[in-house]
Amino acid sequence: MRQPTLSQASRPNHTPTFASSVANASSPSTKGMLSDILVLSFWIAMIPAVLLVGSAAGF
Repeated sequence: MRQPTLSQASRPNHTPTFASSVANASSPSTKGMLSDILVLSFWIAMIPAVLLVGSAAGF
């Protein structure tokens, strides 16, 4: 029995979940935007902090 080639193989006929959730999303809430800004600020502050601690430790 022959194996189907890539062009003959059946492909799933559905959209990714992230695409459907983006299509149905309403405008972002203020609380959600504030949360995103705080998380982003935390990660931006962590980069120099880790570099500073690493430099102080001699790495």
